[in-house]
Amino acid sequence: MSGRPILSRSEWPLRRVALPAGISGGLWLTEMPGRFALMSDFVSAATEVGISGLVCLVDPDHLPEASPDYAAARADGRLAMELLDFAIPDYGTPGDPAAFAAFTKNLADRLGRAERLAIHCAAGVGRTGLAAVMVMRDLGLAPDAALATIRAAGSKPENPEQMQYVLDPTHA
Repeated sequence: MSGRPILSRSEWPLRRVALPAGISGGLWLTEMPGRFALMSDFVSAATEVGISGLVCLVDPDHLPEASPDYAAARADGRLAMELLDFAIPDYGTPGDPAAFAAFTKNLADRLGRAERLAIHCAAGVGRTGLAAVMVMRDLGLAPDAALATIRAAGSKPENPEQMQYVLDPTHA
């Protein structure tokens, strides 16, 4: 068994995160739309669960090569959700921690206002896990609890640098 939660057919390829009590929004983790599965599967699932904002952690210059359908959908406005971008290098950490802290705080505030967000990087693991842990910390979870919550949803920091970043109290 992989340790990943079993998803309803309607949520695949999205992985839902259990949010703290009192947070009325929804948070899902996923790989880059159209990269490993059909773009239409992502759009159907995102529409069904009501995703209003799509968080992309990939450098925009890498999108056309990694997922041409996704790059095209972003460019021509076919995605019926707000695009929220903050590029982080693959296997890396945010280059501007203060800007990233403001970005994840904004995501947490949106969740508190009942918005439904999906976060992705290329594979939906490392950078996705890093960002999601920071959002959970912004929602009031301690670093270890935030990390456990995101691991339960199938993502996590992928290397020691990302792990150090999410556990660093100065990045709160």
